[in-house]
Amino acid sequence: MTGHTSLHVRQPLRAPRSVRARGTTAFAAIVATIGCALLLLCFAIDDDVPSAADCWGCVAALSALVALSAVLGWLLIGRLVAPLEASSIARERFAAHASHELRTPLATAKMLLRVARDDPAGVDVECLVDRLTDANDRSIRTVEALLELAESTQQGLDASPVDLRTAVAQATTRLASEARTTWVSVTTKSEIGVLSDGDPVLIDRLVTNLLQNAIRHNHAGGRAHVDVVSAPGGNLVRVSNTGPIVSAADAARLTEPFFRTRARTPQRDRVSAGMGLGLALASNIVQVHSGTLVIRPNRSGGLTVTVTFPPARPA
Repeated sequence: MTGHTSLHVRQPLRAPRSVRARGTTAFAAIVATIGCALLLLCFAIDDDVPSAADCWGCVAALSALVALSAVLGWLLIGRLVAPLEASSIARERFAAHASHELRTPLATAKMLLRVARDDPAGVDVECLVDRLTDANDRSIRTVEALLELAESTQQGLDASPVDLRTAVAQATTRLASEARTTWVSVTTKSEIGVLSDGDPVLIDRLVTNLLQNAIRHNHAGGRAHVDVVSAPGGNLVRVSNTGPIVSAADAARLTEPFFRTRARTPQRDRVSAGMGLGLALASNIVQVHSGTLVIRPNRSGGLTVTVTFPPARPA
């Protein structure tokens, strides 16, 4: 329990398809009922007694109609249910990961206290206090990150022109000490006067998260670079870094809450590994600003994260 705890826990169950199946069955049953009613009406209007061939033809036609309606019902209802299924799966995954992250430090603290109770004489009090403090701090960081993630989802946008170059400069200054400590070289290249409408606090948090990730998920002697560019499609903040190789499949999931790859969460540094919420928070902030966030793995290792903001409206 004292080492790194992998996030690769039991995968949440897929959302049940009962709603989709029941809807399809009901749709096919309605079509079949209407078809039977129409056939009976035709027989009632027609004075001639239907032949066996006519009856079998009607049965075949009705069976084909029911089969076609079942297929169409499955497809149509599937389009309506798919977003609900995706949302359900996301909620299950989030709840499972949140429970795991909150349970792990509590379980660690419980184990340490149990060992201390069973053998009080052999307890190194200073070491015990340090490890309990570490477990408590991890719980606090998790709860704070969850609250921040929830606030970023619900927060309204108090927009004003934000100078992206200034936001990057402030984040670089703020993280300069951490970069020096981890032997990561941070460089920036920013155009002047790149303005986007947004919340200054949220954009500052976004840029800080991206640069912090680039520094922490790196290696000694590595590099992190930030570009601020005004492009026809919007204003770009691009953060690239060296670091461990990340697969395209893992990169596509990095904005999921609590998702962390083994390469990006080394056992040697549990504190800098984070909670796996930084890019999820960044994604929420970008969505609030009607922007886009694209994560691409670099061939030689590390990531390139590109955020595109709409340009500021003319005053």
